[in-house]
Amino acid sequence: MKEKKNGLIGSVLGCCLTLLAAEGLLAQEGHLELSGRTGIGTDSIPLLQTSFNSWSYGIGKYNSASLTRWFDNGLALKFQATANLYSYPRRDFEGDPVIAGNQMFGVGLGVKANLMEATKGLFLQFSERLTYAQVDNTSWFGSYQEKDLCRTFALGTGLGFEYFLPFCDFISFSAYSEFLLCYNEGSNSIHYDPDDFIPDVVQNYSYLTAEVTVNGFNMNSMAVNFYF
Repeated sequence: MKEKKNGLIGSVLGCCLTLLAAEGLLAQEGHLELSGRTGIGTDSIPLLQTSFNSWSYGIGKYNSASLTRWFDNGLALKFQATANLYSYPRRDFEGDPVIAGNQMFGVGLGVKANLMEATKGLFLQFSERLTYAQVDNTSWFGSYQEKDLCRTFALGTGLGFEYFLPFCDFISFSAYSEFLLCYNEGSNSIHYDPDDFIPDVVQNYSYLTAEVTVNGFNMNSMAVNFYF
């Protein structure tokens, strides 16, 4: 399955680069001016999420809002932010009502650089970003309480494209392949009813992961930006 996924990624990237090269040969006169533009849009932030009974070594992606500012026609600064809060009623050890829930947030800061404008409004881009995300989850299961805290610090280096629609160039679509180096840390713990005289169980972890991910090469993850 993993080999199939890697093959698909390679095929998609190959097609994109081929398209860029072909478009470059047919490039229109002039170029799209980006200097001074500010855009709001969508992207994603990586986060490893684990629980005491379900361990995963894969990095998940959480949708985020993004703010992009082009200083000139070749360099932009990008800020990302996301949050996901929810709660639900449960009962504690004594049967009294309590609130369980999940609180997740993340931020990111990065740069985008245009390597070339293959044709008017179609840019081949290099990107670099730093992100931080964490999730704090509390669950009640009658005889015990589970608490999971997960944090991910990530450094991402990517190559992709951004395409501005010719009939309304304040809208763009972008996609990129990214090498992610992540430092993951956290803890999973179980706290039992004191009346059961069972000691609490806590497991801490910290480790590095490295992987190549793809963002935006399907409709579910395509990044959309609106500029003004």
